Amino acid sequence: MKKFLALILALVMALSLVACGEKAPADDGAADDGVKDTIRFQIKNEPTSVDLQNDGTVLGGFICDQIYGKLVTFNDKSEVVGELAESWEWNDDFTQITFKIRENAKFSDGSDITADDFIYTFSTDSAKANTYMAPIASMEAPDAKTLVLNLKSSNSSMLKFLTTYHTGVVPAGSMEATDIARGATAYSGPYALAKWELGQDMVLEANPYWYNAENVAIKTVDYEFIADENSALVALESGEIDFMYMASTIGITSVETIATNDKLATIAADQATAGMLCLNFAMPELDDVNVRQAMNLALDRAAIAKVSTTGVPGGNVFTAEYFGDDYIPGHDAPAVDLEKAKEFMAASGYPNGFDVELKTPVMFSKAAAIVQSNLAELGINVTITEIDASIWVDSMIKGDYQMGFMTFGNLINDLTGFINLYDPAAALHFNFDSDSTSFDLMSAAFSVSGADRTAALTEFADFCEADLPYLGLFMENAIYGYNADLYVPTPSGCGYDIAGMYWK
Repeated sequence: MKKFLALILALVMALSLVACGEKAPADDGAADDGVKDTIRFQIKNEPTSVDLQNDGTVLGGFICDQIYGKLVTFNDKSEVVGELAESWEWNDDFTQITFKIRENAKFSDGSDITADDFIYTFSTDSAKANTYMAPIASMEAPDAKTLVLNLKSSNSSMLKFLTTYHTGVVPAGSMEATDIARGATAYSGPYALAKWELGQDMVLEANPYWYNAENVAIKTVDYEFIADENSALVALESGEIDFMYMASTIGITSVETIATNDKLATIAADQATAGMLCLNFAMPELDDVNVRQAMNLALDRAAIAKVSTTGVPGGNVFTAEYFGDDYIPGHDAPAVDLEKAKEFMAASGYPNGFDVELKTPVMFSKAAAIVQSNLAELGINVTITEIDASIWVDSMIKGDYQMGFMTFGNLINDLTGFINLYDPAAALHFNFDSDSTSFDLMSAAFSVSGADRTAALTEFADFCEADLPYLGLFMENAIYGYNADLYVPTPSGCGYDIAGMYWK
């Protein structure tokens, strides 16, 4: 679960061939025919692993997403489309999916990708423990190119679960043959790891056997490790790198700088990352729903979002328009209504207010000051305690806080991807409330689809607006800065499509 947490917290995200080869030239990255085919990417820190099940951080996940192919993926509209699978079919109760694997799906050594390879990859202990594959009960391979996944219970979100890089595939038996943390024996994605010099850089080369290899224009991807965002921005402006990642919680200034340079551009990816104010229900004052409703209407989310993210103000249910069928209208960021907030406060058990501590990492210190000012209008005296980022998450999991900021995301742009927030048994259940009503209501959506799923999620959302297990503040987006001469397709919430990029 700690690994999963590292994947979904936007703070931790503060930045997201088979043989060794030479690093691409640093001058212009041009191929022999004069066409530029190299991209130099900045990532904040060196990945600790490229094991698709134990990548260590989201940084490793960015690499894994390029070198390990999946059954399905997102297109630029956040719709699920086939990758290594050409088609799939559900049974009637969403407990079984049958995939047809592409006939031309191959690993980077030219060998066929088969159903047995997926069964092998999905059967490891780490895969079984992964949140996105835990719903799988058993698997079958009627033939080499047919894979059947039997689920433990109905789960209409499972296709989206399978878009995450954790569900990539490696050759059967390969994990025993190599240190998968340092690289696989063969790769199934559009690229393969060609070089990794610890402490220096990583180089990927295009996989010539990828099913869509003929349409891949970028042949070499050179990852440069630049920890400081300002240094990365200087490198982008000077042409030393072509592409940089900016976590939206810290990239506000960089975005403004890039906007003044016509040689550079930015692009944003909608992603299901919610910034929220967590309330520890072990504190009686915060367990009072009228207090929570008062706080909800006193918070100036527009001001908080402006100093916290390049994203937008968010509501309490973390739903967004790019969730498709999971978007629940009417649950966007509430407007400030101080008069109504004071009415709720007067009806609470604490009409004269109370003292409370707000723990925050320094990156949210400005937002904390706004919350402090907003809640003072209700007689709530907020003391701000800045906490080191390295212990921030653990303190929240342990319940060592009264109020605290948290950014929580999922990789699937699906409202049900937030389910761990509402599960009283989950480590990520930050409010420490034993009531499972919100969890039960969201769980009901897994067994239905279409209008029935929307109805189930609407019931969940309506309950959350009344009970307020969390106070949503903003929805983040992923921001990328890049050389304006580079074509960059609209990225999905879970990553960027290097195979779809090309130099203009």
